[in-house]
Amino acid sequence: MSLPSSNGKDYLDLRPTGRGLAIIGRAEHTDELLPLFEQGGTPCRRRADGIRFGRVVEKDDVEQVPESYKNAERS
Repeated sequence: MSLPSSNGKDYLDLRPTGRGLAIIGRAEHTDELLPLFEQGGTPCRRRADGIRFGRVVEKDDVEQVPESYKNAERS
């Protein structure tokens, strides 16, 4: 899997919603994150504006994946 340039990934945004958490960003980036959450057993679903997580998902569990993803090409 090839990753997009780090500049495009910088604006992935983790937001609270009324029903849990959401990662908002470009579809090309959130589409690459979705399998990472699924492999890790984090329940989520793809939406038009990003990825949605239910109330049972902890913020710390969600934050780790996008940060690793954003920094993947910087090291």
